[in-house]
Amino acid sequence: MLLMMLVACSSGDDVQSEKAVLKIYVFPPDHPIVTRADNATPNVSPLEGESTIHTLQVWVFEHHEAGDQDADKDGAIVGYISLDNIDISGAANGTEVLMNITDPSFVTRQPNVDVYVMANVTESNCGLELDGNSTRDELDAAMIGDTKFGIKSVESVVKTIPNGVGLPMSGVRKNLEVFGTSPVFGVGSKSTNQLTNVKLVRAVSKVHFVFCSSKNDVGHTVDNISIDGATFPTSEYLFLDDDYSAAGGSGTRFKVGDTYESGNKTIMNTSTAISPITSDDKDPSNYEWTDQSGQAYETLIAEGITANDLNDLGTYYLRESDKQITGVITYDGDRTATFSLRDAGDFGRNHTWIVYAYFKYGVGLNVVTVKVKDWQSIDDPQSDPDSHEVYNW
Repeated sequence: MLLMMLVACSSGDDVQSEKAVLKIYVFPPDHPIVTRADNATPNVSPLEGESTIHTLQVWVFEHHEAGDQDADKDGAIVGYISLDNIDISGAANGTEVLMNITDPSFVTRQPNVDVYVMANVTESNCGLELDGNSTRDELDAAMIGDTKFGIKSVESVVKTIPNGVGLPMSGVRKNLEVFGTSPVFGVGSKSTNQLTNVKLVRAVSKVHFVFCSSKNDVGHTVDNISIDGATFPTSEYLFLDDDYSAAGGSGTRFKVGDTYESGNKTIMNTSTAISPITSDDKDPSNYEWTDQSGQAYETLIAEGITANDLNDLGTYYLRESDKQITGVITYDGDRTATFSLRDAGDFGRNHTWIVYAYFKYGVGLNVVTVKVKDWQSIDDPQSDPDSHEVYNW
């Protein structure tokens, strides 16, 4: 998850003129939170490229309520900046940047503002072309849909990070106060003089399919994996209504369109032979989720793939859903097994979901999914002891 404020065209204390600017700090991509209870090792590391920023765009608009003196300026552009191939990975304490204010009257009026930040959003990966001429209403209405990170067809499913483009990210905060003295102003809280961060989060989630069989149980194949279209929206909004929250609360975790795909949508149809586990001291149950942290489980799965104990059938980057996603695995020609999230909304943006399944002699395919859940403590007495905690990536 990337924590950010605003972005601009100059940085540091090198202010060459008395032009008014907004001061902000850009924070590098951070390792996302696993669970609120897992304080010791609370993060799951993103894969290479999942946090890379190729393009970054920032808009600031005036925010006015009905009846305000300057209500007619609601949505007026304050500033815009576009940056390419920036590297802020080493800026642990944030990188200070400045954004020029285009309207001189802004300095004296100091209205509240809405801040929109997006990264890696292009026509090629999202079907969107947004620039300095884009209005606030256009940003609010911008949607990723159709074949973009969807399940329309096997050919259109995204299994690798778009080369040179990256994964789309966005963040928005609204009705923020402006404070400071000319020529440098901040955005956040006047009463505390604190800048407000905008969380830049990936606008997509991912599901990872992993299989294996016991050492003496051979001859199995996985032939098809499909997702029930009725659980998958045809589009999602690029920007949420306000600050992102993995578990809802004061923020939001997903925002999708009102139509859904139809029928079962195949996302993998290449028959793949499942090789048996190779380790003498392991069986498939060794790779089931126990009580380890999210990162520890991700590492366990990765080590199993490297050791050829596990068969990696692919990672799929998909748009978010507000439904309980379900699907079907077809194996050994015509046999089937189902997989599903536990609850509706568990596949909100910036989450990961591992579907691990193994062939159990005399039983068939045993599906053990690590389910993406609401962000809650494992000590919460209301939580389901048989389910697994949420972790982002």
